[in-house]
Amino acid sequence: MIVDAMTPPSSNFRPLLQTVSTHQHRKLFAQLVNWYEDPECSLLTMEHVEHGNLQRYIEIGAKFPDRQAPLITGQIASALQYMHVKGFVHRNLRPSNILVAVEGPAWSVKLADFGIPANVDDPWPPKNYIRTSGYTALEIVDSLQ
Repeated sequence: MIVDAMTPPSSNFRPLLQTVSTHQHRKLFAQLVNWYEDPECSLLTMEHVEHGNLQRYIEIGAKFPDRQAPLITGQIASALQYMHVKGFVHRNLRPSNILVAVEGPAWSVKLADFGIPANVDDPWPPKNYIRTSGYTALEIVDSLQ
């Protein structure tokens, strides 16, 4: 199991967890085993996904053949589309938050880390944006300067 901590808890935290935890979306999202909230911190316990995250594959120089890369990006796009339809924005999409359930050639990936979601109707650009260096959208960087 993976434990993910975030501080402070987001107001979107519980509704998003309930949205991505539905049985029909087990293939798109890392499944939550449990979560704990208090005013200072929120903790998520997620399923263990055997093959780690996509960042590990990038670090070892793994090659993604032309026929396999669209499988990975298509699954990520489907997960993000589902979140957007339900009114959420991930806000921390990066290779380490994409878990590999099945390796190639029939890749299966799951989106993880739901610690800093936003509603699609939240003001733009966000005033309090928690970001990961190297993965921040340029419009966010520009708005913070």
